[in-house]
Amino acid sequence: MGDLAAQQYPRTPALVRMGREQEPQSNDDALDDDKLLIEIPDSGVLLQSNEELALQWRETTRQAFRKALDSGYVVEEFWRQPALGKGVYLLVTA
Repeated sequence: MGDLAAQQYPRTPALVRMGREQEPQSNDDALDDDKLLIEIPDSGVLLQSNEELALQWRETTRQAFRKALDSGYVVEEFWRQPALGKGVYLLVTA
């Protein structure tokens, strides 16, 4: 099935994305766009396998959502992608 967010929004930057080692990677430059993505891992699987990494994700995504919402973005859509072990939020400027 592939990465739905990448297929539907191929040029939309990610404010937070999942790195190769499942670590959160932030990109504040995404706030310059009218749409952005925030990826989150499958927290149930991650929490069972690596509690420290799960806490890192929690803090990183909390900060990202605060920045985005404070900058005038709203959540428009969410996709669960179990095959990729993640979910993706689409945020747009209000």
